[in-house]
Amino acid sequence: MNFNDSQKVATAHAITDLLAANGVTTRDDLHAWLDHQAHRAALRTVKGVGPKSSGYIGNLVGRSQVAVDVHLRAFARSV
Repeated sequence: MNFNDSQKVATAHAITDLLAANGVTTRDDLHAWLDHQAHRAALRTVKGVGPKSSGYIGNLVGRSQVAVDVHLRAFARSV
C-alpha cells in the first residue's frame, strides 16, 4: 500500500495486529470473525476505524454491509 499519511499506516498496522492476535489469517477467517458483535466492536476501537471503515472491511470479504457516510448520518440526526 502506498500511504502518504503516517496515521493511515499506523491504522493498517493496528488492524493487522488485532486480526493476528485473534487468529484471523484468511479472508474466510475474517468473514466469520465479523459475525460477532464483540469482534466488530473491537475493530472499531482501532484509532481511525469507524462505522464506515468497518463496513468497508466487511464488504471486502463478501459481507453485505453499507458503509454509511458520516455526513449522511449527521444529516439524519438533525432532521
